Amino acid sequence: MHTPPTTAARESILEELASITQMRRGTLSEQYVERSAPNGGTVRFGPYFKFQIWQDGRNQTRSVTADEALLLREDIDNFHRFEQLCQQLAQLNIQHTLSLRAGQTAAADTAEKKTSNPNASRKNTGKPKASSPKHVGNSSKRKRASKH
Repeated sequence: MHTPPTTAARESILEELASITQMRRGTLSEQYVERSAPNGGTVRFGPYFKFQIWQDGRNQTRSVTADEALLLREDIDNFHRFEQLCQQLAQLNIQHTLSLRAGQTAAADTAEKKTSNPNASRKNTGKPKASSPKHVGNSSKRKRASKH
Protein backbone atom coordinates (compact mmCIF):
# COMPACT_ATOMS: atom_id res chain seq x y z
CA MET A 1 0.00 0.00 0.00
CA HIS A 2 1.32 3.45 -0.97
CA THR A 3 1.30 6.13 1.73
CA PRO A 4 0.50 9.71 0.69
CA PRO A 5 3.46 12.13 0.68
CA THR A 6 2.05 14.15 3.59
CA THR A 7 1.70 11.01 5.70
CA ALA A 8 5.28 9.93 4.97
CA ALA A 9 6.59 13.44 5.66
CA ARG A 10 4.62 13.61 8.93
CA GLU A 11 6.01 10.25 10.05
CA SER A 12 9.55 11.37 9.23
CA ILE A 13 9.13 14.59 11.20
CA LEU A 14 7.59 12.75 14.16
CA GLU A 15 10.50 10.29 14.20
CA GLU A 16 13.01 13.13 14.20
CA LEU A 17 11.10 14.95 16.94
CA ALA A 18 11.16 11.79 19.05
CA SER A 19 14.92 11.51 18.58
CA ILE A 20 15.52 14.93 20.17
CA THR A 21 15.84 14.08 23.84
CA GLN A 22 18.00 16.96 25.08
CA MET A 23 17.38 20.64 24.46
CA ARG A 24 17.52 24.01 26.15
CA ARG A 25 16.19 27.47 25.46
CA GLY A 26 18.60 30.37 25.58
CA THR A 27 21.56 31.84 23.78
CA LEU A 28 25.26 31.27 24.05
CA SER A 29 27.74 34.00 23.26
CA GLU A 30 31.50 34.24 23.08
CA GLN A 31 33.20 37.24 24.60
CA TYR A 32 36.78 38.42 24.34
CA VAL A 33 38.62 40.89 26.48
CA GLU A 34 41.34 43.09 25.02
CA ARG A 35 43.97 44.69 27.25
CA SER A 36 46.93 46.85 26.56
CA ALA A 37 50.18 45.00 26.57
CA PRO A 38 53.30 46.45 28.22
CA ASN A 39 54.94 46.75 24.79
CA GLY A 40 52.13 49.09 23.59
CA GLY A 41 50.22 46.43 21.67
CA THR A 42 46.95 44.72 22.54
CA VAL A 43 46.48 41.32 24.10
CA ARG A 44 43.23 39.46 23.52
CA PHE A 45 41.93 37.06 26.18
CA GLY A 46 39.16 34.54 25.70
CA PRO A 47 36.87 33.27 24.52
CA TYR A 48 34.69 33.51 27.59
CA PHE A 49 31.24 32.01 27.24
CA LYS A 50 28.00 33.49 28.52
CA PHE A 51 24.74 31.59 28.63
CA GLN A 52 21.57 33.71 28.69
CA ILE A 53 18.01 32.62 29.24
CA TRP A 54 14.77 34.46 29.92
CA GLN A 55 13.46 32.99 33.15
CA ASP A 56 10.93 34.17 35.75
CA GLY A 57 10.41 37.40 33.81
CA ARG A 58 14.10 38.27 33.86
CA ASN A 59 17.14 37.75 31.70
CA GLN A 60 19.41 35.33 33.55
CA THR A 61 23.08 35.31 32.51
CA ARG A 62 25.88 33.12 33.72
CA SER A 63 29.43 32.35 32.69
CA VAL A 64 30.11 28.81 31.51
CA THR A 65 33.24 26.82 30.80
CA ALA A 66 34.30 25.90 27.26
CA ASP A 67 33.29 22.26 27.89
CA GLU A 68 29.86 23.28 29.17
CA ALA A 69 29.52 25.68 26.22
CA LEU A 70 29.91 22.77 23.78
CA LEU A 71 27.05 20.89 25.48
CA LEU A 72 24.87 24.00 25.71
CA ARG A 73 25.46 24.77 22.01
CA GLU A 74 24.22 21.29 21.11
CA ASP A 75 21.19 21.61 23.41
CA ILE A 76 20.28 25.05 22.04
CA ASP A 77 20.67 23.83 18.46
CA ASN A 78 18.40 20.88 19.30
CA PHE A 79 15.78 23.30 20.63
CA HIS A 80 15.92 25.35 17.41
CA ARG A 81 15.63 22.18 15.33
CA PHE A 82 12.66 21.06 17.46
CA GLU A 83 10.91 24.39 16.79
CA GLN A 84 11.58 24.09 13.02
CA LEU A 85 10.19 20.56 12.93
CA CYS A 86 7.09 21.63 14.84
CA GLN A 87 6.51 24.43 12.31
CA GLN A 88 6.89 21.95 9.43
CA LEU A 89 4.53 19.49 11.08
CA ALA A 90 1.96 22.22 11.67
CA GLN A 91 2.19 23.29 8.01
CA LEU A 92 1.73 19.70 6.80
CA ASN A 93 -1.26 19.25 9.11
CA ILE A 94 -2.81 22.49 7.85
CA GLN A 95 -2.33 21.42 4.21
CA HIS A 96 -3.78 18.01 5.01
CA THR A 97 -6.79 19.57 6.74
CA LEU A 98 -7.41 21.98 3.86
CA SER A 99 -7.29 19.17 1.29
CA LEU A 100 -9.66 17.04 3.40
CA ARG A 101 -12.07 19.94 3.85
CA ALA A 102 -11.93 20.74 0.14
CA GLY A 103 -12.83 17.11 -0.62
CA GLN A 104 -15.64 17.13 1.93
CA THR A 105 -16.98 20.43 0.60
CA ALA A 106 -16.85 19.15 -2.99
CA ALA A 107 -18.64 15.95 -1.98
CA ALA A 108 -21.26 17.93 -0.07
CA ASP A 109 -21.74 20.26 -3.03
CA THR A 110 -22.19 17.30 -5.38
CA ALA A 111 -24.69 15.65 -3.04
CA GLU A 112 -26.55 18.93 -2.61
CA LYS A 113 -26.74 19.50 -6.36
CA LYS A 114 -28.22 16.05 -6.91
CA THR A 115 -30.91 16.40 -4.27
CA SER A 116 -31.49 20.11 -4.07
CA ASN A 117 -34.80 21.73 -4.93
CA PRO A 118 -34.30 24.83 -7.09
CA ASN A 119 -37.15 26.60 -5.32
CA ALA A 120 -35.77 25.80 -1.87
CA SER A 121 -32.96 28.34 -2.18
CA ARG A 122 -35.35 31.30 -2.42
CA LYS A 123 -35.79 33.05 0.84
CA ASN A 124 -38.78 35.01 2.02
CA THR A 125 -37.34 38.48 2.41
CA GLY A 126 -40.57 39.94 3.68
CA LYS A 127 -40.79 42.31 0.74
CA PRO A 128 -43.52 41.53 -1.81
CA LYS A 129 -42.47 41.12 -5.40
CA ALA A 130 -43.64 43.73 -7.92
CA SER A 131 -46.00 41.22 -9.51
CA SER A 132 -47.58 40.11 -6.24
CA PRO A 133 -51.15 41.23 -5.41
CA LYS A 134 -50.00 42.78 -2.12
CA HIS A 135 -47.54 45.04 -3.91
CA VAL A 136 -50.08 46.10 -6.52
CA GLY A 137 -52.69 46.78 -3.85
CA ASN A 138 -50.27 48.80 -1.74
CA SER A 139 -49.16 51.01 -4.59
CA SER A 140 -52.77 51.83 -5.58
CA LYS A 141 -53.58 52.72 -1.95
CA ARG A 142 -50.64 55.11 -1.93
CA LYS A 143 -51.84 56.65 -5.18
CA ARG A 144 -55.34 57.12 -3.82
CA ALA A 145 -54.05 58.58 -0.57
CA SER A 146 -51.96 61.14 -2.44
CA LYS A 147 -54.92 62.22 -4.63
CA HIS A 148 -57.07 63.13 -1.61
